[in-house]
Amino acid sequence: MATCLPPPLTELLRQTSRSFYLTLRVLPQGVRPQIGLAYLLARTTDTIADTEIIPLEDRLRALQDLRGRILGTNGGSLDVGELARQQASPAERELLEKCEASLTALSQLSSSDARLVREVLDTITGGQELDLQRFHGASVENIIALRTDAELDD
Repeated sequence: MATCLPPPLTELLRQTSRSFYLTLRVLPQGVRPQIGLAYLLARTTDTIADTEIIPLEDRLRALQDLRGRILGTNGGSLDVGELARQQASPAERELLEKCEASLTALSQLSSSDARLVREVLDTITGGQELDLQRFHGASVENIIALRTDAELDD
């Protein structure tokens, strides 16, 4: 069971999270690694979803592949090379490049901690996939509104 994030992931967390990294110190020491790792993985999925230069279908596929790896339902390798190359931010590029290290850290958590991290990330990635599907093509000129309370709840 991991009791702290590996140093490269700790540094990546510091580079990509700004104020979140600083607020981790107010949490009990025993949950900092799990929450920090969940944040890194959520930032990774967010980076995938937000890389608009990559076609929607490719982002959805990468997001679904990463979601499967996080949940343990997909053992295949991730191909995030093109996504990483398209990042203007060096920290976000590194976030994608170190995705496998984050997944390894997830596999080293206790089963109960890993389950909780996976549940949170399942919800986050599910919402990101819905947003990409529902709001693809939205712009200032083309506002896409939710039609029902159920869509808002999603």
